[in-house]
Amino acid sequence: MSQFAQPQNSPPDKRYDLAQPDALGVLTSTREVVLRASSVHIKHARIEQLAQQLTIAQPATGAPFFTVPPWPAHYHFFDGSERTVNWLLLLDALNFCFWGEKDQPRWQIAYQGEVLNGYWAEAASLRRA
Repeated sequence: MSQFAQPQNSPPDKRYDLAQPDALGVLTSTREVVLRASSVHIKHARIEQLAQQLTIAQPATGAPFFTVPPWPAHYHFFDGSERTVNWLLLLDALNFCFWGEKDQPRWQIAYQGEVLNGYWAEAASLRRA
């Protein structure tokens, strides 16, 4: 596993070129890391195979191979719009900022009759805000 798998007939420098502008700069800023990676190997054919498996039902039961776990709506904001994505981006950006110093009490909040700390306190605080 010394480098990324290359799709056939794709020069190494072109396989990760962007078809659209990278508005946030994330893909552009990480491109060199991806191109120089030496411990990662992506099997593009396996990704395609897995994607197909996820869209078909299990033969014995008819149930999907993959089900999405329920959204923890009690603590998370969700309105089905772009606001939900923005909320998640903020949640992830702030994640870990609430960790206390060693041997100090954890930050906590009271939320709808519960005392929460850590991630759930952060999510509930943002939802409440």
